[in-house]
Amino acid sequence: MRFQLTESQRALREEVRDVVATETEPSTADLGRLATYPEEPLAELGDRGITGLTIPEDRSGRGVGPLELAIVIEELPAAQMALASTVALNLGVATAVERFGSDRRARG
Repeated sequence: MRFQLTESQRALREEVRDVVATETEPSTADLGRLATYPEEPLAELGDRGITGLTIPEDRSGRGVGPLELAIVIEELPAAQMALASTVALNLGVATAVERFGSDRRARG
């Protein structure tokens, strides 16, 4: 069986690559030395809905599946592992609240 990404999955990959290429300064090595946090790229990913990737659209997410999540998490460490970890943790917590929390808590 030959696996290929759909057009929308390829577009998502390119979107993440664009953010990584344009928004990830300082480098990962500098983040540790400067004791800083990747706020700007994380904000850009949030503005594009990537930090809510797997959350349903009626809850202000993009409503896509685990394959799209894997595409994003695969692309982010190319620039900053801290950014990839932050997005993955954010989505993990958001997914848990959305699936197992009360409706009031899930809506924020």
